[in-house]
Amino acid sequence: NSLPELFFTLAKATPDQTVFYQAVTDDASSARGWVNYTYATAAKEVSSFALFLQSKDIKSGDRVAILSNTRAEWCI
Repeated sequence: NSLPELFFTLAKATPDQTVFYQAVTDDASSARGWVNYTYATAAKEVSSFALFLQSKDIKSGDRVAILSNTRAEWCI
């Protein structure tokens, strides 16, 4: 099984389980709290991002650069 297949299998089996947390910050040095992402939320984000890439005609094997601060969405 591929990593995406495993992810979606887990998302279907345990949609309410937390898969990761994201710090909510006011600035780069202090956390105000945490937001959790469930498998269901993460799966929805993954599917949405895949559709966005497809709409831009980005195909399997193409290279895409990410320029961002450290974020939970990097996992997606």
